[in-house]
Amino acid sequence: MRRLIFALLTAAGLGLWFFVTPAGLYLSAALLAAAMVSAAENLADKPEVRVSYDELFPKKGHAPVLTFGGSKTLRGRVLCENLLTGERCAIDTEIKKDRTLALPAQKDCGRLLIRFVQFSRYDILGLTRRTAVCYAEDVITVMPDKAEVTAVLDRAAGEEELEGAREYTEGEQLRHINFKLTHRFGRLYLNTYAPEKSGAVVLFGDYGLGEDTAAAAEFLCSLAEGLSAAGIAFGLALPEGGDRVKLTKNISPEDAVIQILHTEMYKGESLLAELLRQAGDDVQIFAATKNRTLSDDRVTYIDF
Repeated sequence: MRRLIFALLTAAGLGLWFFVTPAGLYLSAALLAAAMVSAAENLADKPEVRVSYDELFPKKGHAPVLTFGGSKTLRGRVLCENLLTGERCAIDTEIKKDRTLALPAQKDCGRLLIRFVQFSRYDILGLTRRTAVCYAEDVITVMPDKAEVTAVLDRAAGEEELEGAREYTEGEQLRHINFKLTHRFGRLYLNTYAPEKSGAVVLFGDYGLGEDTAAAAEFLCSLAEGLSAAGIAFGLALPEGGDRVKLTKNISPEDAVIQILHTEMYKGESLLAELLRQAGDDVQIFAATKNRTLSDDRVTYIDF
């Protein structure tokens, strides 16, 4: 459309020059000169366009904003894929003065793979087009919300084992009453417990989580932070492609969160059996998996 308008204006200037006044020739010449300068600048400029993000670690529900470098008009398609869940979207866009593009609000956590397809750059008059190479050096990782993990943390710290009983002391909470001794002696007795020693704790995110992948990953991330806050060391096991499991025996909560959110877990066959072959006997595995067919004392299936 812009080319058509420019051609009509140039033709009108030539018409004025031919039929009415020499000023029409100057008008046509000025239009052609402007077009040539604009086109030369567009063709001479580097084709690379750097893209930056408003946040690298936004919370779930945030709509990440992309900012494109340069000043010339850009047209193209942005493809966004959540590598954790497999969710995809495509946005056809035109970048002008404000240089920004807002992606849809992210309903799931995970790493976002953003690609720029068929982008072209136009000169200020919109007459010449050149392929633009858009790129971003950083990665967007959508962080999860906090999940309630108290019950799982209790299991990770070890079950309580009945140790004995003692007489009630005034002011204590009336929990774990020993009814047998209370009835026998006519005085209130309470059970006493000792923590049962537990083996190494391993968090496991399985393949094949399907539409529940984001919820499982969110819970695992929250559990990792909760274990760390409770002073409990833990390991992490995640799929590593094919039928392999990557087992890290001791990991920080920060590294655990990043690895969980950057791992595809929505498809594939369960690898729980493979992990059990790798893990030792003295280990507690807290598994986010849909494979509940294996009965093993080392595995605690977590609901997410």
